[in-house]
Amino acid sequence: MGLMYIPDQYHKFMVMVQEYQHLKMLKQASCSHNLAGTAATKPGEYAVLCPTCPHEKLNLPEGWKDTPPQDQ
Repeated sequence: MGLMYIPDQYHKFMVMVQEYQHLKMLKQASCSHNLAGTAATKPGEYAVLCPTCPHEKLNLPEGWKDTPPQDQ
């Protein structure tokens, strides 16, 4: 009798986790039902703008470049 060897399945599990995260990302980016398939998506198409980062014409006031450096 004794103890049986149980093979390590961690690597297979992590591959499955990565596949799930990829499918979830496709779903959140509304690309999961693309008729051309996921290969038709361009690099960076899934990127989401950070709402707290300063972006011109989005969340910075007009004339922000003219303000003194201590107020920027």
